[in-house]
Amino acid sequence: MLQQQLERCADFLSACPRPRKVEFRSQAKARKRARQLHMDFYKCVCGSWHLSSKVPHPEVEVWPAGSDNYGSLT
Repeated sequence: MLQQQLERCADFLSACPRPRKVEFRSQAKARKRARQLHMDFYKCVCGSWHLSSKVPHPEVEVWPAGSDNYGSLT
């Protein structure tokens, strides 16, 4: 009985919690694609590698309200 419970636990833990994400079978392939897209990658409990869902945003300069800096853009 204990063995059956452990087998069920193993099946549950090896199931991917993010089945809609692209699966990379190797860390190298995930790293390469992550670099192309400027994203992070991680190893999932299912054994595959996934890309992070958040894309880092570059810092943007914020101008104070009421300032007229449009002339400096041309």
